[in-house]
Amino acid sequence: SAAPTERRALLLMVDLPDAFASARYTIAQITGEMFTGSQNVDGLYQTSSYGQMSFPPDTDGNGVADVFGPFEIDASGTVCDYYDWAYKADAAADAAGIDLSLYDHRVYILPRYNDLACTWAGVANVGCNRNDSYKSGFCRSWLAEGESGMVYAHELGHNLSMAHASTDPGNDGTVDSEYGDYSDPMGLSRAWHVFNAPHIQQMNWFDATDNTIVDVTATGDFTLYPVEGDFGPAAGPRALRIAKSDSGDYYYLSVREPVGSYGSLSNTYTRGVNIHRYRGSGYNRTTFIRSLYDDGSGSGATLEFVDAANEITITQLADNGDGTVDVRVDFNVECLTAPPLVNISPAIAASAPAGSDDFNVTVTNRDNSVCDARAFEVDMAVDTPLSSDPPIDNTGTLAPGAAVTLSFTVSANDADDGTYGVSAKAYDATDMVSALASYMVDGSPPSAPELIAMLTRKNRASLSWTASQEAVGVGLDHYAVYSGGTLLATTTSTSYNHTGLASGTTYSYVVDAVDGADNAASSNIAKVTTATKGGGGGGDDGGGGGKGGNKGKKPPK
Repeated sequence: SAAPTERRALLLMVDLPDAFASARYTIAQITGEMFTGSQNVDGLYQTSSYGQMSFPPDTDGNGVADVFGPFEIDASGTVCDYYDWAYKADAAADAAGIDLSLYDHRVYILPRYNDLACTWAGVANVGCNRNDSYKSGFCRSWLAEGESGMVYAHELGHNLSMAHASTDPGNDGTVDSEYGDYSDPMGLSRAWHVFNAPHIQQMNWFDATDNTIVDVTATGDFTLYPVEGDFGPAAGPRALRIAKSDSGDYYYLSVREPVGSYGSLSNTYTRGVNIHRYRGSGYNRTTFIRSLYDDGSGSGATLEFVDAANEITITQLADNGDGTVDVRVDFNVECLTAPPLVNISPAIAASAPAGSDDFNVTVTNRDNSVCDARAFEVDMAVDTPLSSDPPIDNTGTLAPGAAVTLSFTVSANDADDGTYGVSAKAYDATDMVSALASYMVDGSPPSAPELIAMLTRKNRASLSWTASQEAVGVGLDHYAVYSGGTLLATTTSTSYNHTGLASGTTYSYVVDAVDGADNAASSNIAKVTTATKGGGGGGDDGGGGGKGGNKGKKPPK
């Protein structure tokens, strides 16, 4: 097992003349957060490491904790030049007789970030003595939230080469939240809790005799013991690690319990087996994927995690009520079939009697990826006397996850006005799923608009008409504005301006009201005559009414 490690940390309180750090923090307060409080950074690391790592409070042996200051330096907080602050704080500490060479970590307690130009609560070097920048063997952390001990723990974690604790609920390699894993100090939470399983493995803290991690390479059942050592001795593994061959990283399985001084966890992490992903070593983020738990639905879906690409199934078998959980890892993923997904669009279609409309039916194969492809028959069932062409179609071979869209034409035939049912059914020998839509037959045109045309300028006609009504049917869709049989515009408004008229010319207008089934009713004819050059013009709102039922294609001139 790894030898117990002491990390020697020096904490320097830094004052900037325009930021007032000393007014916010005291030596006693900083000492409590780091070393002596009921919850402190030293205690957190000792608990997380099962006693294998600590931050001793008195490295220089003078009988008091190694927290010094405040040192007022000649610098401003209006520029976030934290290296300049560190160099000047080091010089001040050296002048005060502090032996900086004793320490692995130099932690600078700054004014709070809302008093600084910096936008972070903390920042740190990654790794100590890892390249030429740190030949002396120490590394730095800067804290702008000195009242939050977990910010100390987070930045010191970076010094120890731990990256952020993130989330990837889709397990697709894309991080959903960089700091979203609140079960680990390398996430964003300020609650006190120990590190997650992959970070404990990275730090070799599972090397203690009864705190093992097991590499799982064959199908088997396991009993997981809580990561939290405060819960008691472990008679079995505290974590399982499973190689994810397609990406070169690993799954980590663990159980968490909200016990002890460092067990402040939400039930997201305490209700069952937690699944993380991590590269296995080095400065790489850990990602929380999900936890397995019984949601009471009886479906069992939340108790199983499947990675079909790597043929891995993880199943929570039992929560034993004593902090342990039984879990199965299976490397022989079986085909898990599911009924297809069927969608029909539009949800409502309409036509006049003897008309038709098109429907699109999309079928998706929802089997998991190790299943064979399947083909489905798709049948459009319609109420009499509607008909469908084609009545049945084939999706062709659909691989798991694949989708196809088929088109069908539904004809109204001799149907009376009314609403009729349309269903799309996808089926094979195993599954059958339907989706529903409606088809409205409407042979009744809306009421005819009453049109008025006025010449407001010698080259502009202003048209307005009464709103059309439809007592039954699918409702008004739009108005079509014609002049001399030529379509000028379609609109849902009850007015229109025709511009660019020629001088000395008479224009006749008709407006059709068109409903959703393409039935149309024509307005009366309205005319305007533009003036000849130097003369006057006028409008004429007389004329005969249009014939109801006209399709709006060839209105009267």
